[in-house]
Amino acid sequence: MYLNPQWRILTVGDGDLSFSNAIYTHLSPKALVASTYDDQATIEQKY
Repeated sequence: MYLNPQWRILTVGDGDLSFSNAIYTHLSPKALVASTYDDQATIEQKY
């Protein structure tokens, strides 16, 4: 998958946000918005 660091990136339904974290850590994109389907309490309970 090619991702240009100049792009604004949106991830949808990222579960524990590990994919979004990896993108941010390795690519340092211009902008990154990450979302999950679960609320914060559910995420903390699951992960």
